[in-house]
Amino acid sequence: MLPEKLQFLTAPRFWALMIGAVSLYLKTKGYIGEAETVLIATITAGFITVKTIDRAAEKMAGSTGS
Repeated sequence: MLPEKLQFLTAPRFWALMIGAVSLYLKTKGYIGEAETVLIATITAGFITVKTIDRAAEKMAGSTGS
C-alpha cells in the first residue's frame, strides 16, 4: 500500500495526464506527428473532463442527502 501522499499515483486521471504529457514530449522530439498528438490529447482530455464532472456530480449528490 502506498503512503497517503502518494495515493494520486493510483488515479486513472493522473495516468491520463501523464499519457498526454508524454505525447507532447514525443511530438516535440519528432517521434510522433501533429495528428497523433491531437488524437491522444483529445482522448485524454475528454477522459479527464468526464471523470472530473462525474466526480463533482457524485460529491454534489452526496452533499444533498440523495
